Amino acid sequence: MGLYQICISVLILLLSLTAGGLPNVLSRKIAEAEVKGNYKRQNSLMAQSLLIGLTASAIVIIVLYSLGDKLSIIFADDRCVDMFLIMLPAVLTSTLYALIRSWFWGRKKFLAFSFTEFLDSIFKIAFSAFFISGIISSISGAIGISIAFILADVLCVLILFILYFANGGRLAKPTGFLELEKSAIPITTTHIAGSAVNSLTAIVIPAQLVLIGMTTPQATAEYGRLAGMALPLLMAPSSLIGSLAVVLTPEIASYATQGDNKALLNKLESSLAFCVFITSMFLAVYAPLGKNLGVLFFGDEMAGVYVSQCCLLILPIGINQVASTVVNSLGMENKCLLHFLIGIAILLPCIFFLPRVIGIYAMPVGSMLSNSVLTILNMRSLRKKLGQPIHTWKKSLLLLLFALPSAALTYFLQGILTHFLPTVLVIILAGGAGVGIFVTLSSVFKVVQIGSFIANKFHLPLKKKSAVANKA
Repeated sequence: MGLYQICISVLILLLSLTAGGLPNVLSRKIAEAEVKGNYKRQNSLMAQSLLIGLTASAIVIIVLYSLGDKLSIIFADDRCVDMFLIMLPAVLTSTLYALIRSWFWGRKKFLAFSFTEFLDSIFKIAFSAFFISGIISSISGAIGISIAFILADVLCVLILFILYFANGGRLAKPTGFLELEKSAIPITTTHIAGSAVNSLTAIVIPAQLVLIGMTTPQATAEYGRLAGMALPLLMAPSSLIGSLAVVLTPEIASYATQGDNKALLNKLESSLAFCVFITSMFLAVYAPLGKNLGVLFFGDEMAGVYVSQCCLLILPIGINQVASTVVNSLGMENKCLLHFLIGIAILLPCIFFLPRVIGIYAMPVGSMLSNSVLTILNMRSLRKKLGQPIHTWKKSLLLLLFALPSAALTYFLQGILTHFLPTVLVIILAGGAGVGIFVTLSSVFKVVQIGSFIANKFHLPLKKKSAVANKA
């Protein structure tokens, strides 16, 4: 699995080159054409995107296969080379996978969009279990996983093509190369720069910790606790907000095409309120229960301490996740790239110099500063684009205030229950009580209408009021 993770990290970087921001742009263009009922344009853009993806993937695959064993210079373990060469065709299949799903994304067919991702996970698990089980004696564990990976990818792409044609998709004469690439290049650059900064951080932070007196194993362990344990937990709200971002892209593009700024502003404000609601609810749990979560998931108290100490980081990350999605959906990809580069310019000095002052905390502090500035810049661009203020700060402030008594109750119950119950029950009971108080306060003060909110986000029918109630 270690070899697999190393290979996957390289493949993700390659996918930034072959697909990059193209799926985001394609989904927006498909949504715009959907509003106008221009299905011929949808098919032409789809064909052009596939042509771009196929060409870029073919070049990457040919170049890397021609290097052969020389690829060992990019891996820390030479055993990765054989595994990587087996997985390399996934550059092509994953590019096609991302592009075809974007067609469903733009047409708001979220069931097909999500179901294929679920199938991909199922296939990878099933094929991996088969090939590493020893049924085929000539296939080892590492090679078996790599074969399972590529087979799952190929099967998912075939299913996507079938669904594409079954849902009315066709391949027309490719058009729109320049408009696709003009918008995709800034997003692709953002993806590549983000991957590069993450890799640089993984090198610089441990090296800086060694300079202040830690041994290399100690520095690596501290970085592992924060980056490999605490941060994945802290990113849990991003999964929920990411689901919202998927829905937002075609909806915002549709409103922009129709020139309906009022609907666009309402959608943005409700999405930001949802984002702050989710992050505030997690804050009420993470701040008091971080140590318990660290013990439960990783058997490591210090990782949990990092969760509690760094939990405020989820707020700017979550808000920016929504803001940057809307900025890109409105065709301001260059603005988003510029803001991202400004964020990097703030982050880099933090990871190079702050470890000597505050140790491992340089990483979350740098990320907090970077994402906060990025959020402010993206929100400022949205306000200018819409030509009117975005009224969310009052609701946001109230939600953050409601998180305080919720966190206090959770902390109080945690202190009592820890003496009598196992960790998992402490988290369920104390965390459940805190979340319950938070949701209750949000509903009582009508900051968030939970019923209508759920119905709106998940497209459920609202219960109609009676005639008497309507008159009242």
